[in-house]
Amino acid sequence: ICIDCDSSCRTCVGGNGDAQCTACPTDIYFYRQGDFSGQDIGKCQAECPEKTFTEDRNCVDCHTSCKTCLGGTDEGGCSTCPTDMYFYRQG
Repeated sequence: ICIDCDSSCRTCVGGNGDAQCTACPTDIYFYRQGDFSGQDIGKCQAECPEKTFTEDRNCVDCHTSCKTCLGGTDEGGCSTCPTDMYFYRQG
């Protein structure tokens, strides 16, 4: 039996849930949620959520200490911090 992918996905695996996408339309961002048989699966979204940055139409998680970041997965890439932390610029 063939089952439709979620409408947000270009391709998918494992059913029609919105976190089962393997590829997104060209104007949408891919946010990885895990893997299925060694293949990245995730959601296709119009924009990336907070605590992520965009890289080649993918949403990539910022360092855990960041509220927002401009790129990079280390703490040096933070652009803002959660309210219970302060911004410290080295150098």
